[in-house]
Amino acid sequence: MPALRCTSPSRVILCGVTSPDSLPPAPAKRFALFLPAPVALLLGVLFAFTLLFVYRRYSLTFGTGDDHANMLLEGEAFLRGNYLLSHWYLTTVTWYTTDIMLYAIGIRLRGMDPVLMHEVPAVVFATMVCVVMYLAARNRDAPGGFRWQGAVVAFALIGLPLESLASHLLLGPWRSVSILIGLIAFALIGKGDRSSVALWRLAALFVMIVIVIIADNFPLYVIVAPVLIVCALRAWQLPETRRAEAGIAIAVLLGVVVAKLCLRAIPAAGGFTVPDTIAGNIRLVEFDNIGRNFGWTVHTVQVLYGADFWGLPIGLQMVARFLRLLLIALVFWGMVHTLRPLTRRLSLQTAATLASTDRVDLYLALAMMINLLAYWLTNIAYYLEAQRYLVLFCVFGATLAGRVVSRLFADDAV
Repeated sequence: MPALRCTSPSRVILCGVTSPDSLPPAPAKRFALFLPAPVALLLGVLFAFTLLFVYRRYSLTFGTGDDHANMLLEGEAFLRGNYLLSHWYLTTVTWYTTDIMLYAIGIRLRGMDPVLMHEVPAVVFATMVCVVMYLAARNRDAPGGFRWQGAVVAFALIGLPLESLASHLLLGPWRSVSILIGLIAFALIGKGDRSSVALWRLAALFVMIVIVIIADNFPLYVIVAPVLIVCALRAWQLPETRRAEAGIAIAVLLGVVVAKLCLRAIPAAGGFTVPDTIAGNIRLVEFDNIGRNFGWTVHTVQVLYGADFWGLPIGLQMVARFLRLLLIALVFWGMVHTLRPLTRRLSLQTAATLASTDRVDLYLALAMMINLLAYWLTNIAYYLEAQRYLVLFCVFGATLAGRVVSRLFADDAV
C-alpha cells in the first residue's frame, strides 16, 4: 500500500515511512540566526555601545547652533526646579516632553557640559538604529529567529554615518525622539491579537501619544493619522478585529486630547509660551510647480540616503552612490506593495489580503506616503528649505525595506 503524503508549512512527511527522528531540520531556519538569549543580549549591548561610540565621534564633526544650545539650557532650567519653564519663549515646536527631558537627564548624569549637544542625539540615534534593525529582522511574517538579512539592509540605509542623514539625526532636536517613539508605538500595538489588544499596550500607546504630541504637532500626521486609518479600514473589512481596532483608536484619540489640554494648561499655569506655529504658512504648491517639487522630493530622498551621484566625476564614489539606488528602489517597492490592499475595492480577496498584512507594515507605509506627499505637494521643500522633513520617510523606509527582505528570505526557506 503506498504511503500517504502529509505536508506542513516547513517540511514533507511520508506517513508510516519516515520517523520524526530521521526528519531533516526545518528549512525555515536556514536563513535565520539563532543564539541563546544571554549571548544575543550581550552581542546586542556591545553592538549598541559600538554604535554610540562611533556616532558620538561623528557628531563632534558637526557644528552646533542656537537650537541645540536652547535644549541644553532648557534642560538645566527644568533641573533647577522650573518644571514648566516659566518665562521661556520656546520655538514653534516645544520639544518639552522629548528632547528637553533627555537633556535634563544628561545634565543630571554628567553635569552641564556643551558636549551633551552631541552625546544626547548620539544616544537617540544609536537606539533608533537598534530598534530599526530589530523591527526589520523580527516580524510576524518571518518567524523563527533573527533574520539578519533584513537587519543588514536597514543598517545599510540609515545606520552608516551618511553625511546628510546623519547631520539631521546626530544633531537634535530634529524629531528623532518622536520618530523613535513612533517606531516603538507601532511595534507595541502591531503585536496585538486580531480580536483584542492587551490593556497595558493601550495604556503605553496612550502615554507615548501624549508625549509626542506635547512635543510637536508633526506626529499628528505621520503617527496618529496612519494608526487611525488602519483602524478604520481593518474594522470596516474585518469585523472580528473591531474590538481591537476600537481600543487602539480610543487610546490614540484620548492621547491627542490630553496632550492638547496640557498644551493649553501649561501657559495658563505660568509655564512656557509657544508662538504661533508655522502651519498657517504651509500651503499647497502652485500647479505650475508640481513638477519642480517632484524633482526636489526625489533629489532629497537621494541626498538623505547617500545616493546623490549627480555632478560627481565618473569613478568609484559615483558608482557606489548609484548602486544605493537599488536600496531606495526596495524602499519604494515595499511601500507600494504594502499599500496595495488599500487601493482595491472591497472584496473577500481584499479583506483576506488586509488580514494577512502586518499592522506594523501598514503603519510604516502609510506614514511614509503621507510624509512624501506632504513634502511634494506643499511649499515645505522651498518655503522651509528643509530636508529634515523627509527624515521620517527615510527611517521608516529603512525599517520597511528590512522587513520586506526578512519576509523574502523566510518565504524562500519554506
